[in-house]
Parts: sequence; structure tokens; C-alpha cells
Amino acid sequence: MNFLIVEDDPRFTKFLSENLSKYGKIFATDSFQNALNLINSYPIDCAIIDQKLGEDVVGPQIAITAKKKGIGHVIAVTDFESDDGLMLKTYENGVDDFVKKSNLRKHLEFFVRKVVRSR
Repeated sequence: MNFLIVEDDPRFTKFLSENLSKYGKIFATDSFQNALNLINSYPIDCAIIDQKLGEDVVGPQIAITAKKKGIGHVIAVTDFESDDGLMLKTYENGVDDFVKKSNLRKHLEFFVRKVVRSR
């Protein structure tokens, strides 16, 4: 299984990479353009996308591309209190789950099982 991690917090990227590597290959980036390049270059099964890279809210745009490219499961993550508008836009763009980073840390195995079942 191939995972794409789009995240600008190196500690969270490391946490995800270490815990997901036992399930497959990890592709990680902290930039919008690199995320698009990876989506278009590799068969990704699951994308974990931070909604905000730096000061830019680009997660919804990455999610659109991911779903159009056929990525089976897209998880949007955030560490800030999201407003309902962003959450709605994210789901409208095809995201399967919208999760706070702290909850993903606690329940990563649940989300991995969900991804495996959806394949």
C-alpha cells in the first residue's frame, strides 16, 4: 500500500511515517507543488493531507486532485479549530475523513483498518 503524507510539521510527518511504514511505502512532502507531483507520479492508496501548509489553506485543492487521480482514501487533518465552511468544502472536494491531528495520533490504527477495508 502506498501512503502520501502532505504535512509541514516534521514531527507529525515522522510520527505518521514511522507508524505507516509497516503497511507500505511512504511518500511525504511539505509543499503544495510536490504533493501534486507525487499524486500524478505514483499510485497512491491513501493520502493524509494537512489542510494548512504554512499560512496557506491548500488542503482542499490537493484533495480535489487526489480524488480525480483515483486515490481511494483521503484523510484531511488539521491542528487548528476549523470552521464549518472549511470542513464542508473539504468534504465536497471528496475527502473521506476530516480529523484533528491529536485524534489521528490516538486512533491511527482505526484509520488504517478503514483504508484497508475500503480497498
